[in-house]
This record gives sequence, structure tokens and C-alpha cells, in this order.
Amino acid sequence: MTRQLATPVQTNYNPPEPINNTQIKMTTNLIIKYLSTLSTCLLVIFLARCDDSQKQCSENNNFSNCSSDNNSGICLNGNCVELTPCNGNCNNNLYFPLPDTNLRVCHQDSPEGSDGTILCPGQPGNSDCSEVDYCGQDAQYGWDLHNPPEERFKMENGDNSENMVKDRITGLSWQLCSRGQSGTNCNGTALTSTWHEAANYCEQSTWGGYEDWKLPNRYELQSIVDYGTTSPAINTEVFINSPSHFQENYDMWWIECVWSASDYHNDTTAAWALMVNSGDISQGSGLEYHLHDKDASGWPGCYTRCVRASNVQQEYRRFIADNSILEEPIVADRITSLIWQRCSAGQNGSQCTSDATMTDWKSSLAYCQQLEWAGIKNWRLPNIQEISSLIDSTYSRPAINSEFFPNTPYYGPITHNNAGQYWSSTGRSYNSFALYADFTSGFTHFYKQPELRHVRCVSP
Repeated sequence: MTRQLATPVQTNYNPPEPINNTQIKMTTNLIIKYLSTLSTCLLVIFLARCDDSQKQCSENNNFSNCSSDNNSGICLNGNCVELTPCNGNCNNNLYFPLPDTNLRVCHQDSPEGSDGTILCPGQPGNSDCSEVDYCGQDAQYGWDLHNPPEERFKMENGDNSENMVKDRITGLSWQLCSRGQSGTNCNGTALTSTWHEAANYCEQSTWGGYEDWKLPNRYELQSIVDYGTTSPAINTEVFINSPSHFQENYDMWWIECVWSASDYHNDTTAAWALMVNSGDISQGSGLEYHLHDKDASGWPGCYTRCVRASNVQQEYRRFIADNSILEEPIVADRITSLIWQRCSAGQNGSQCTSDATMTDWKSSLAYCQQLEWAGIKNWRLPNIQEISSLIDSTYSRPAINSEFFPNTPYYGPITHNNAGQYWSSTGRSYNSFALYADFTSGFTHFYKQPELRHVRCVSP
């Protein structure tokens, strides 16, 4: 049997001709053109969003609300900066607008025992202010410059002649009288006590018919200090008969105090207090120095003045860092609406490298007046309320939030006696003094203007 071969199946398939270089080039060009068009579209969309974000802030001042990638933000230095939620991790001790100091005169270095009061020199903010000695002081800026003292506080009548004082700047309400006093003229003797007795008194107080009194924290207490006077350092035309025995006994300068609710660096056995006659915030006092231990062991204790406040929990973090100009970073404070140098004078970069310099008071005023940092020109030396608002007494060495203010100097690694102390623009009319804030432990004090201290400028 003969085997037959299968007949091949006929198809219409023809193999393609090889692709030539011209075809490859045309296809490649089409792909490039497509990608280029897509990139341009994406870039236009991005720039439109960027332009929209910048436009929000180019037409508004710093701290105006804006939207960044559909998230809440604030305008800062011409840009919309996204806010960071607290997520339960915010320090809410300072939650109110800062008041001014009520210092309405200027000062200069003067011989010991003399009055260093002078006419305020120069024009702050002008280009030549830095060349005029002592230009740029506390009294040349702020609310006090345009408002008389009587516009700040308002007397409010309460039940049983227990009047209250409303602060129109901070929104805080205060008992008119110290513990132990009563009536519209605060008759009687103010009592000193342990911290525990003071806190319990405020908690149980029904002064004026209200039951939500509390012992003030250090920031609340400092807000009613009048830095234009001493002994006591409070407006006695408002807070009538406020206790001070300095005129009868000079030693009381170092002794009389008012309790705050703030613990001394997480030490629950001691608290910060306001020194009655100087206005200092201090962790200790006495001719023989002692901490303000809450039990007042071996010393009389402090006075008590209670406050009512609506301490609202913050939704977003207080500070916002802007490192867009890498060598000249800034930090915005949402609560006080102030912009700070992230770094101390002498430092730069996002981590504030190099050594912080120290200068005398007159040179510190001039340094801030001539400073141009992060494109901002209207810098100044902060007053004592402003510089001490950066103190965070939940920290120590340094007593500041180092996440936002890195490499802040303090005593220890630096052995200069004044290490960690920052000048304020607030002077004193005797013995050539000016006030400063200490960031080693967190106190405020004053000393001679020719001494060297650190500088951190503020705007506006």
C-alpha cells in the first residue's frame, strides 16, 4: 500500500516586512510628543494649584487662614503652610493673646543708683534705628503705644461686693482681691499659705457668684504684671490694695510671692511663683534661697489670687517651622501671632548650628533693628512678655521646645554665667537694668545692661 503525503494547507499569511528606521523614528516621536503633552498638563495643574496657594497668601497678612492640599493652613511669609493637628499632644498652657507690658518710657545705661529714664530715641523700623543708641525698646512698640492703661481692664460687679477684673486683651477674669481680703476696696490682710491651701481655696471659691475659679498657671499670672512699676508690680489702680510690704521692709523684695499652678519642671513638689515686688517668675525665693516647695516648709508661703478662664483645647500645634530659606529658618506662633528667628544670634541652618553669640543690651537692640532674615526686615528685640512666652517649663536644659528651637544654649555645656539667658527690650528705671528670660530652667529676672546675653529676634 502506497502511503500518500498530506496536501499542504493554503493560507493568505504573508510575513511582515522588516520595520525600517523611519518608522521607528516616527513612532518614537509620537510617544515623546504624548509624554511631553501629558507632562505639560500635569505641570499646568500643579502650577495652578501652587499659584492658587500662593495667591491666597499674597493678598493676606501672616496668620490668615488658607488651604494647603485641601488641609487647613496659615499664611506665612507669602506661602500657605499646612497646620499640624495636635492629636492630644499639645501644651495648652499659653492659649490667649499676649498683653503688652505697660512700660511707657525708655531707658539707657546709667550709673548705679541713678534713674536711667530717657526720651525714646530714633524711629523704630527705620533703616537708621540700628545706628541710634537704644532705639527699638519695649516702649516704642505695641498696644501701649496707642492705648491708655485704663482701656485694658474692666471692673465687673459680683455678688456680695465680690468684684472681678476683666482683662480685655487676654479675656481672663480675675478676683479683684487676694485671699484674705474682701469688699470693693479689698479690705483686710492678704494671707500667705502653702500651695495646696491656695489651690484648694480657688477650687472651692464662689467669689462673685461663680464656681469655676482656679489657681492661675505661670503664663496667666505673668499676664497681669505691670512692668512700668514695682512694689507691687501690678496696676494698683485696678487691683486695689494688692499686698506688698517692701516699703516697710526692704527684705520683702526677695520674699513676697503669689502661687501659680505650674509645676517646676515636672517636679510635683515645687511650683513657679510670681515675685510680688519685681514681677519676676521664679522657682524659688527668700533671703536664704529655697525652692517654692508646695508644703512651704520653713517659710511663710505665697499669696493667692484666683482666675476664671476658658482654656480651650487646641486643635492644631502652636508652632509652625518654616525652613524654606535653609540658612535662615523661622518659626510662627499661632497663639501670639509672632514670627521668631528659629536660631539664636550667631547660629543658622535648620538645626541652628554654630555657637550662639552674646551681646550687651544696647547692641542687642541694634542687632534686631538691622537684621534681615528669611527675607523679613521688620525684626525687633522682643519684650519680656514675648520672650518668656517661649519658655516651656515642661522642659529643662533648655526650657524650650527644641523641636522648633533647636540648639538653644543653656548653662552646663556653656559655662558662662549668663548662658541660656536672653535679653528682652524691657528696661528698668534704676541701676541700669533690663529684663531677661532664662532658658536653662525657665525663670525671668533683670540685671545690668552692659552684661552679655543671648538674642532671639521677633517680628512684627
